[in-house]
Amino acid sequence: MVVAFWQTRYTLTMLNLDFSDRINVLGLADIIFTCINLAKLSFTTTLPLVSFIGNFSTIKQHDALIDLKINAKRITGQDIELMLKRCHKLRRLIMHTCDTSVFDAIHKYTPRLEILGYNPDRTVPELEDNRKGKEGGLRMLYTNNGKTSVRAASILPVIYKSQATLETLNAILSSANILQLHELYTTYPDFELSSIKHMTFWGKSGIQQFLLRSIRNTTTLTKLHAINVHDVEGFVNGIFHLSSISRFSLSYTKDMVGHPSLARLLQKYATKSEESSSTPASSLTFLRFRYCTPILDDLLLIVASIKTLQELDLRGLTNISTDGINIMINKFSEHRHQQLKKVELYDMDCIRDSTLVALGQLKNLTYLHIKDLKNVSDEGISAIVETVEEGYLDLDHLCVERCPKVTQASINHAKQKINVVKYNK
Repeated sequence: MVVAFWQTRYTLTMLNLDFSDRINVLGLADIIFTCINLAKLSFTTTLPLVSFIGNFSTIKQHDALIDLKINAKRITGQDIELMLKRCHKLRRLIMHTCDTSVFDAIHKYTPRLEILGYNPDRTVPELEDNRKGKEGGLRMLYTNNGKTSVRAASILPVIYKSQATLETLNAILSSANILQLHELYTTYPDFELSSIKHMTFWGKSGIQQFLLRSIRNTTTLTKLHAINVHDVEGFVNGIFHLSSISRFSLSYTKDMVGHPSLARLLQKYATKSEESSSTPASSLTFLRFRYCTPILDDLLLIVASIKTLQELDLRGLTNISTDGINIMINKFSEHRHQQLKKVELYDMDCIRDSTLVALGQLKNLTYLHIKDLKNVSDEGISAIVETVEEGYLDLDHLCVERCPKVTQASINHAKQKINVVKYNK
């Protein structure tokens, strides 16, 4: 292996290595020292990184490496500090199974970093070639998706340093008590995400209001996803005046007291949609509610008044009725300029064949995805297919997953009429 790397030391630019549990192999320092033009490296081991890191103190600055992904049993700040000093042109860094000590090293030794993944469990975007040579600064930061919270004191130095450049923030921060919150406000008094476009956060006690304060003046935020919001009223008050949001999601929220506040927020979007002809770019086009207790039938009725909606995603809503969702869909179909093109309905007993009959009246519907619906049968699928046959509905994509009353026969019939049909029993 040493010979192979040496022979390609000038030509090798991309490398993907999986050493599993083997320890008598080259270390990261050896690889980076040898392959002087290596620009992208992915390194995987089932052992702690310290077993493979090697001796970076003896190598010179590496000017080619810009994209590094490491998956190890454990990664610490001490493991990566010297490596980051030598690989000073890194623009993308993804690390799995690391602890919060890495943030200090990242804060100090990654002046050109644009994309950071800290134990992410979703795909992190690749670098954009067209940004080469542009002014640096962290643009995207991803933590894990809800498994383990990150202490605010650990991650905030990195976020604060990048507050003017950060465009995407997907982070689950630990809750903060009154004393901790006071310390955050004292340490970061002028914290403001002035370039933020996409934000996903967990609305835990204390940290929710701190993060909302950072976007209070934003005019760039278009996509907001809030999860596990403990104080819906405070959340709504924090975002109510923001006019740039076009994609809004709320997930795993149980605060029933916040129901009136959600009604107020949705009514704002409904009223705003009436003015969409003059400001289409700032109108709500995407709405998702997942496993949210405060979503009741009356809120669905307000949702149906948002005339700019193009995508609607409802999952695991236990406090809505069949009549409530059917009336909502019927109201959508009555809009002269209704724009709803994509609907996803998951894991709700209230969704029945009558709901699919109603969906068949949405003449602009092109994409329908239903999943874990035990009360939808062949009759509902046939109703959708019939509207396609009649030329009323131009449905292009139908996806049916784990709907036990839907048979292969009705799916086969749908495949004859709809361009793309996916079925998972």
